Amino acid sequence: MLVAKNSTQIGANGRVVIPAEIRRELGLRPGEEMLVQVEDGRVVLESRDNLLRRIQSEWQAAAEGRSMVDELLAERRREFEREERELEEWTKSRSSTRRR
Repeated sequence: MLVAKNSTQIGANGRVVIPAEIRRELGLRPGEEMLVQVEDGRVVLESRDNLLRRIQSEWQAAAEGRSMVDELLAERRREFEREERELEEWTKSRSSTRRR
């Protein structure tokens, strides 16, 4: 069970002061923007940098060694080839109707 080692109070306008020890531990600076959400009845504060790292880590785990970039490039190449074939067919159909 996790036991809180710091506490704070909700002040005017719902403001909460993050204790200095925690700010130092997380490297939080005055004016830094924090993202706020509720998870399982808890208020969670997270920096944008931490959120980005967490999402990247989750995507890497989900990729299971696959390269998402390689997959995206392969998909784009297939789409390009399909469009090229369609253009070629359309060009042929236009030229055959002009000859008549």
